[in-house]
Amino acid sequence: MIVQELDAEKPLIAVLGDSITFGYGVEDSETIPAHLQYLFQQYNVLNIGVPGYNLIQQRTTYQEKIQKLHPVTLLLLFHFNDVEETNMAIAELDDKDILRPQGWKQQEQACSPIVTGFLGLLPWKCWLDQHSAFYVAMKKYLNARQAQEDLREQEHTYRTDPFAENIRDKSLQRYAAELHTLRQLLPRTLPRLFIIWPERHLHLVARPKLKEIAQREGFHVLDLYEVFGNHPQALSWDNVHPNPATNAEAAQVIAAAIEHYGLLPRTK
Repeated sequence: MIVQELDAEKPLIAVLGDSITFGYGVEDSETIPAHLQYLFQQYNVLNIGVPGYNLIQQRTTYQEKIQKLHPVTLLLLFHFNDVEETNMAIAELDDKDILRPQGWKQQEQACSPIVTGFLGLLPWKCWLDQHSAFYVAMKKYLNARQAQEDLREQEHTYRTDPFAENIRDKSLQRYAAELHTLRQLLPRTLPRLFIIWPERHLHLVARPKLKEIAQREGFHVLDLYEVFGNHPQALSWDNVHPNPATNAEAAQVIAAAIEHYGLLPRTK
């Protein structure tokens, strides 16, 4: 969660989520909540995103830290890994800012050099991998380029077989139970928006079920697949988290949904 000062005279919009809400890999001013703050300057927009958090931790954060602030609107930004991770422990960032399962232990550094192309022919490549900053930077660049190609292949695969689904009904039911528990903490009349963040998998089977679950708990639903399809532009070196331009565009769409559904009270 990003620590920020709040203006006590302004109503509060709370934005729950994980690393996408938090703004992993971008500047604080480039996050989705930061863009919303610019668009709704008469309100406080509080970024409550925490990398690795699932709905259980998000609910606890709301209960212990946000509920007493009496937000006037709640936004919940959902990613499909939240369904699979509902019962996972809190993830932790290692010294390289990589999310690891709780209890993960650093192993002795292994050699993982480039094995293709000219650089793969170097006889001392293992030494370079552990001692040369230039070599490591080159490896990151090549890996990122390969990852982009892999993502394009994934996007094509999921579009050609759009009804393939990796989310089980049992996982959705578990998520529904946790969302219901969160809803019980909320004031009955609190306006709320459930935002589905798109990934490479289309989830044509699971998404309608997820929307029904959210609507049953009193959320309006904004499905960003309808804006970005299954290929939102991500960080070039990460390939999962949105880049600054995608965050800015998403915030504009979220702001439009907030206005459309009338989720904010009038301010003086």
